[in-house]
Amino acid sequence: MRSEERSGIVFIIMILLWGTLVTEPFHILAGYFYKGIYTAGTAVKLPPVIISVITVLLFTVCTVILQRLSKTEAVPFIPGIIAVLTLVAFIARTGYHLQVDVGRAAALIIPVVILAVLYLFRLRMILVWVAEAYIFSLPIALVTATLFEPIARLGETVRKILYITRYNEMDLITPFDGLAGIPGIAWGIVFSVLAALPVLYFATQKKKEGSVWIR
Repeated sequence: MRSEERSGIVFIIMILLWGTLVTEPFHILAGYFYKGIYTAGTAVKLPPVIISVITVLLFTVCTVILQRLSKTEAVPFIPGIIAVLTLVAFIARTGYHLQVDVGRAAALIIPVVILAVLYLFRLRMILVWVAEAYIFSLPIALVTATLFEPIARLGETVRKILYITRYNEMDLITPFDGLAGIPGIAWGIVFSVLAALPVLYFATQKKKEGSVWIR
């Protein structure tokens, strides 16, 4: 299967599953990234609008970097590194708050164990698919927060239909609502397009196949 076809399949699957517990590890990853940016921004007293812009930009830049790496020999290492770093962040937060979230602990430990098995048996193809899932978690989280969340606020019925927003932890559009006389949904469309552009671009680029450490 070509890399662009795989990317499209993974992206669609992630969109469909994003509002479910199956994608909890990816929700936690995106949530931690957002909280880190938000905490840093509030610490230096940046306006909420600026924090939202920085969040969109950093999510987009990280997506571009990861998608570039996915076209190289480094792709099998992507899920392992991200999963371990997310677990480390969870442990650090647990130590700081002195409170353990058992559900989140399980959601982060299980992927690390599964990935360890995949590395042990050198199952490259599965690792490549998992890498795509981790990469797409960032733009999907961004599109959810900037596009689907503002739409879901139109009413409870709409929110139930848009189950993709169920575990959203990011509030990026509220600071923009009414800014320059433009409604939040319009701003959300602009940001969601920005988030989708690198995904669409790299998904159509063919990967140069070569020998890798794991087959």
